[in-house]
Amino acid sequence: MIRVKVAGVNPFYFRAVSGGVDVKSLPHIPGAELSGVVERIGDHVTNIKECDRAIVYSRVFDGTWICV
Repeated sequence: MIRVKVAGVNPFYFRAVSGGVDVKSLPHIPGAELSGVVERIGDHVTNIKECDRAIVYSRVFDGTWICV
């Protein structure tokens, strides 16, 4: 689990909520780029520890998640 400190909202989200882009799953919460601190990890996670800084980029509309 990551405690989010900063979330990015880019022009794509404006187009999505103003009807310029077809969003299939509304309501949609914008903010796919985020950074924060790892608060908890799963039992099988070995390469990340609590208090690590993290950045996440999620491509919300195709389900891809990247966490560094």
